Amino acid sequence: GSAEPIRSPEAAARLEPFAYTLSPALPDAPVGAPDLLRFGLLGVRRELATILLVTLLGGLLGLATPFATGQLFDNIIPASARGELAQMMAALGGAAIGAAVFGLVRGFAVLRLATTLNARLEAAIWDRLLRLPTRFFRGQQAADLAMRADAVNQMREVVGGTVIGTALAALFGVLNFGLLLYYSWRLALVALGLALVQALVMLVAALLQLRLQRHLLDVAGRVRSVALELVEGIAKLRVAAAEERAFARFARLFGEEARLRLRTRLLTGGVSAFDAVWSTTATGVLIGAVGLGWAAVGLGDYVAFSAAFGQFHAAMLSLAGVLPTVLGLLPLYERARPILQAVPEDAGTRVDPGPLRGLVELQGVTFRYAPDLPPALENVTLRAAPGETVALVGPSGSGKSTVLRLLLGFETPEAGAVFLDGHDLAGLDPRAVRRQLGVVLQRGRVLAGSVLENIAGGIPLTVEQAMAAARAAGLEADIAAMPMGLHTMLPEGGGTLSGGQRQRLMLARALAHRPRILLLDEATSALDNRTQELVTRNLEALQVTCIVVAHRLSTVQRAARIYVLEQGRVVEEGSFAELMARGGLFARLAERQLA
Repeated sequence: GSAEPIRSPEAAARLEPFAYTLSPALPDAPVGAPDLLRFGLLGVRRELATILLVTLLGGLLGLATPFATGQLFDNIIPASARGELAQMMAALGGAAIGAAVFGLVRGFAVLRLATTLNARLEAAIWDRLLRLPTRFFRGQQAADLAMRADAVNQMREVVGGTVIGTALAALFGVLNFGLLLYYSWRLALVALGLALVQALVMLVAALLQLRLQRHLLDVAGRVRSVALELVEGIAKLRVAAAEERAFARFARLFGEEARLRLRTRLLTGGVSAFDAVWSTTATGVLIGAVGLGWAAVGLGDYVAFSAAFGQFHAAMLSLAGVLPTVLGLLPLYERARPILQAVPEDAGTRVDPGPLRGLVELQGVTFRYAPDLPPALENVTLRAAPGETVALVGPSGSGKSTVLRLLLGFETPEAGAVFLDGHDLAGLDPRAVRRQLGVVLQRGRVLAGSVLENIAGGIPLTVEQAMAAARAAGLEADIAAMPMGLHTMLPEGGGTLSGGQRQRLMLARALAHRPRILLLDEATSALDNRTQELVTRNLEALQVTCIVVAHRLSTVQRAARIYVLEQGRVVEEGSFAELMARGGLFARLAERQLA
């Protein structure tokens, strides 16, 4: 891009103190390795051309040393030509300076290339991860998923650094091998044979390391996941006195990871030892070939050949050294493949519903979480009119929370359909819909930050708007009693709050952006009856459609309609009084609670 200075004070005064950076996104389709490579290298052709050009020029300058060495022993030293010696030293000095300049330019180009790849791929991967459908995350462990996303960054480091270095080493090797052929084609064939033996050994070692690397990445992901689980569940472990069992579980996995890392390092050490031995062996073989008369060369040519062979061998050694790293791209790609192959939620071809009135309908919905599992919902039909409160009750596992997941668009029905204001949810933009929903799920978490930040939940919110939401959730008095009010800092998980305060904070977050539909999953189970009554009256005053999953009678007693679910089916429907008079499943559940 180009930059133009702003000279007008009026124009400068209108500038905001922030700027936006636009990053390209991965296509909304499965992405393969070639697609990822093309995406990463988009727009960096200038850097690639610069690297190739300066590498070629630097390689040509590198040929000056073997050539000068041959001239030194063949012509300059025998003739004691001091003038020519001075000229040669000046030429070599110039070549060294030129090579240093080319190396500096190449280093800057590689750095710019790596930085561009990092910025582009990192943003694209996390953008894709955050846009994947919720069902993708079902059964995924957070730490393992983060490592899978980071695998793309590790691939970028290999491609942006190691692979480019490998290409440079190969180019140097080709140039120096040409010089070997110039001095003695017979010795050049010997050198090539030695390089092929070395490459074969390195290939076998790389394949062994590839197998270890696959296993290591899988175990490392499980270790990080278990570590995160232990840290998050430390309070529960203390209560159950299960610290020793938890540590044994972690130690078993960590020990397996340590053994795999040790085997990998031993293999790497063995390869390094082979390189050291092979360098000496290769030199001895070349001397033997000359000594036995298989290749007749003069002193100067042999010294020049040896210098060129040193550079050729170093290039081949570099190639062999990075071979395991390059092959290591395969397990890294396999780790990242679930993210790359998953397709994000398609919002581009769906319709924005506009402002919702709040009419919610499920018509003949059947849904199961996996093809081999029984239906979580079977032929479920329910309706909530705008501004109406509808309750879902039933035993645990009856499908109540699944209904909310379908309303949020987290899951897709196997049969039937979900309608909002008469529009099929499958054809609506999920983000446009969710912006108009207020949701409190069972596992809602308090974020590390202030009370205000927790109520806002990432949306712009004034103090007055936050207090209005807190008032509706019955949290106003609690905030007033806090040392810094809305600006009181909370730890992650809300350990300084009571269970009821955490639930009301989640409810305030759901109400903050004035939703048209509220979905509450056991959102008030920790509240006392007085606070429950206050919250219920406040929600009724908001005139929003409210779908409540609850077990407490005080929560569902004032609902316009109650749907009773059992084993994924609606078995009863009616008001609280009607269901109690009917003496069915709802009445039995209520009697158990009152007993």
